[in-house]
Amino acid sequence: MSATIQYSLNYQSRLCYYQLGDDLSALPAFATVLQGYSNAKIYRITATQSDGFSGSETPGEVDNTDFEAYVSLRDTDEHKPYAVLIPAPKMSMFDYIAQSGTYRIKKTVGDAIAVAYSTYSGHNLIFEHGWLRGSGP
Repeated sequence: MSATIQYSLNYQSRLCYYQLGDDLSALPAFATVLQGYSNAKIYRITATQSDGFSGSETPGEVDNTDFEAYVSLRDTDEHKPYAVLIPAPKMSMFDYIAQSGTYRIKKTVGDAIAVAYSTYSGHNLIFEHGWLRGSGP
């Protein structure tokens, strides 16, 4: 099964899909973790059942849902890759890499997302790497 988290910012909407674990009650907690890293408002989470979510938009350098944080995770048991996309990410989750002019997700942030997604999905996931996708804030 899969779950959908819907984001909204400045009248733009974005859907992100995630593999669903067995525990539907973990989905709101996972969405809460992702809300902490996005300027966009999470306004709906859906799985087998639908649930409203009370996230909120926040001002920030990235004010467009076309920009996203790409978080690469790996299942330590199956060695299968997973990805988490966070539209309109908060810039505080990144380190700026001057040599390449890119933004890399901080390890502490990636680890927190891996723990949250592990709890939600039932898989044993670790953070590998992540970055800002788009042309920057």
